[in-house]
Amino acid sequence: MLELSSFINNHYTISYVSTRNEWETYFKGAEFGNLLQCWIWGEAKKKNEKWKIYRGIIKKNNEPIAICQWMEKSIFGLLSIIRVNRGPIWLNRTVAQEDKVCSYRLLGRKFSILNRKILIIAPALSDDEENRIFLKMEKFFKRKRVKGWKSALINLDRTEEEIKMSLRGRLRNYIKNSEKLNYNFEVSDKKDDIESIIKKYICMQKEKTFDGVSADLMRSMYEASNNNGNVFVVRIIDDNTQILAEKLLVVHGKQCTPLIAWASETGEKSHAMHFLVWKTLLYLKQRDIAYYDVGGYNENERPSVCHFKRGFRGEEYCLVGEYIHF
Repeated sequence: MLELSSFINNHYTISYVSTRNEWETYFKGAEFGNLLQCWIWGEAKKKNEKWKIYRGIIKKNNEPIAICQWMEKSIFGLLSIIRVNRGPIWLNRTVAQEDKVCSYRLLGRKFSILNRKILIIAPALSDDEENRIFLKMEKFFKRKRVKGWKSALINLDRTEEEIKMSLRGRLRNYIKNSEKLNYNFEVSDKKDDIESIIKKYICMQKEKTFDGVSADLMRSMYEASNNNGNVFVVRIIDDNTQILAEKLLVVHGKQCTPLIAWASETGEKSHAMHFLVWKTLLYLKQRDIAYYDVGGYNENERPSVCHFKRGFRGEEYCLVGEYIHF
C-alpha cells in the first residue's frame, strides 16, 4: 500500500487500498458494513457516473481501525468534489470517541479546500447528540435538506424459532398460511433472471414515479460481482410456476440488502412478499450472513412500505445525514 500522509500526528494515518482482495478482506471483517461502501458499488459508480473511485484504510499506531471508499470528480480542473457515502466503516464493533474524532479530522484535512477539494460526506454515524456535536466542532456543516438514512437490521445470529417469534403476530400468520399452500422458494444468479427483475423495476418506476437505484447501476453491480453469487434473485413460485413475488438482493460483507421488490397482483393478495422475506432470512442464515438490512424507509413518503418493513421488527437505526467540509 502507498502511504498518503499523517495529517494529525504520528498516530493516525490513511493509506490506499489498491486490490480487491485486500479491500474485501477488511470489509468482510467489519461488523457493520453497508452497500454503498462495498467494492461493486464503487465499480458501478465508476462505470455509470464517471466517478474516480479510491479506497483507503485508516490506521491508529499502524493498526487498522477503519476503511473508507470515496468518489472524486474534477470541476473544470480547478477543484475536486469528494463524496463519501456512509463511511468510514469501523473494523471493530465498538469505536472509541477519540478514534471517531481523529478519523474525521484526518479526512477533513486531506479533503480540504487547501488541497483544492470539497468533501461531501454522509457519515456512517448514528444520529445522536454526541456525533452531531463533534462533527460541528470539526467544521463539518450539515446539509439541512438531506435527511439521514433510516432502516433496520434483522439479526440472523439467532435460531429460526427466535427470529420467527420476533415478528409481528399478523406476519407470522401470513407465513403460516403460505406454508400450507406449498409455495416454492427459488434462488438464481443467472443473468437472464437479473435482467428480468430489472425490467419489471423499470416498469414500476414509470407507473409509480418513485426514485431509486438506477437500472444501469444495478446491471453494473452484477457485472462487477463476477457472478460470485452475491448479486441474486429470490422468488416465490406457485404450483403453476407463476412468480408471485421476487427480490433482487446484494450480499456485502456480513450483511444483505434488497434493491428491488416486485409482486404480482395475486402475490400481493396472498401476502407472498412476507413469505418471500421469511424464506430469504432462512436462506441467508444458511449462508452465515449476520444481518438482513430491510433497505431503508421513510414514514412520510411511503408509509405502506415502512409498515411492511417494520413488521419484521429489526433493530432500527438512523444516520446523522449529510455534511460538507471545506
